[in-house]
Amino acid sequence: MPPVKTPLYTDPYLVASVDAAFSVLAHIAREPDQSLQEIAGRCQLSVSQTNRLLHTLRMHGYILKTPLKRYRLGYSALNLGHHANHQFPLIEYAAADLDQVWRETQESVHLVQRSGLEVIILDLRESLQNVRVVSEIGKRGPLHLGGSGKVYLAYDDPKLLEQMLALNASAPDTSGHSTLVREIRQIREQGYYVARGDFEAEAFSIAAPILGTQHRIVGSLAISGPLARLTPEHEGKLIASCLAAVSRIGQQIQGKL
Repeated sequence: MPPVKTPLYTDPYLVASVDAAFSVLAHIAREPDQSLQEIAGRCQLSVSQTNRLLHTLRMHGYILKTPLKRYRLGYSALNLGHHANHQFPLIEYAAADLDQVWRETQESVHLVQRSGLEVIILDLRESLQNVRVVSEIGKRGPLHLGGSGKVYLAYDDPKLLEQMLALNASAPDTSGHSTLVREIRQIREQGYYVARGDFEAEAFSIAAPILGTQHRIVGSLAISGPLARLTPEHEGKLIASCLAAVSRIGQQIQGKL
């Protein structure tokens, strides 16, 4: 039997059974068609507890059990996703421009928003090239790595940068602090950022802010791909495409977001 999952921190308001159910549901969303035993193992829960959670999720329609006793998302999850899309209006406003950037660059394109000290992919268009950067909607990343996060540090509340620096204040090597501050200053000056290998080895990310009402950042658009493809000419085209897209999206959302 796999070890029972233990929380990394204690939260007096956390309901352990609900937390475990969401863990199971999220796992099935990422890796469908697994057995009870496989799900229990991956979620670090006992088989009996996992079985009860799966039964409860099935009763509410959030998962389905196939004839081969495998599990996948159910119709309630589909309905929930449909409603979620309408509660993130930036997805709709940016959709046409994500398509255009994807066609122009033939690279992967991501629409990103901040949540706390992380960024989350809201929507994406994946490159069709054999060598490409692969990601998924809902994937999270720290603010201080990659283009999208650093763009937020440059354009959002200045206290965010202070928080990020404070979190790593006790690190033995603080040279990264001055580098990050310098990068943020550069982003503010040029309006975009080119990340090379800092969020994923051998990959690049070119990101720019989506600015809404009162010049407030409401998201970022990022183009990513393998570093080997980032020639100076290709980089220039990607930057131009990214900046044009965020400008068009920003015009659409004035007075709305």
